[in-house]
Amino acid sequence: QADGSDYRGAQRRTKTGKLCLIWVDQTDFPKYTAANYNRSDLVSNFCRNPYHEGDANKATMIWCITGDAHAPWEECVPIGVFRPQCLHGYAIDTQKMRDTLWGASFVIWAVGLIWIIVIMCFVRRIRLAIALNKVAAVFLGNNPHILWVPIMQAVIAIAWSVTWMWSASFLLSQVPAGYTPTGHFKTYE
Repeated sequence: QADGSDYRGAQRRTKTGKLCLIWVDQTDFPKYTAANYNRSDLVSNFCRNPYHEGDANKATMIWCITGDAHAPWEECVPIGVFRPQCLHGYAIDTQKMRDTLWGASFVIWAVGLIWIIVIMCFVRRIRLAIALNKVAAVFLGNNPHILWVPIMQAVIAIAWSVTWMWSASFLLSQVPAGYTPTGHFKTYE
């Protein structure tokens, strides 16, 4: 049946992967025993959908008791039953887009394989770089004051640039306004 009440398979895990408790040993829902639901085949820890005609609760599919405090019972997907397909068969609307995605998957795999080959070709250099980084880390660990060198270099470079710009500006400001000849250049008026 569609609700799984006649399911007699061997599914032992819920949709989220929780292992089911054995029906006889579980104490979370004491009324669910093989004696009370003799037509439901409550054996071992297989997922089932036990109910009587007068029961208030009836699941839409097979389920089992998990023993989890947050989800004491959970639905299961029967073994060998496939989930329904997307509406109209595909989640992608057009055949052209499906073909594009199909081709793109091969391109992505090819790029991945090329990347692996490149990594394998450079494995010696990668190991050398790792060894060099280890040596540098040990050196910095033993000489932490060396970190001031690049900071001082940056400060000196900024000071040098500012001094050079100030000097150039000062020198250009000392040239009189009429000192530069303008008659021989087309760009001047």
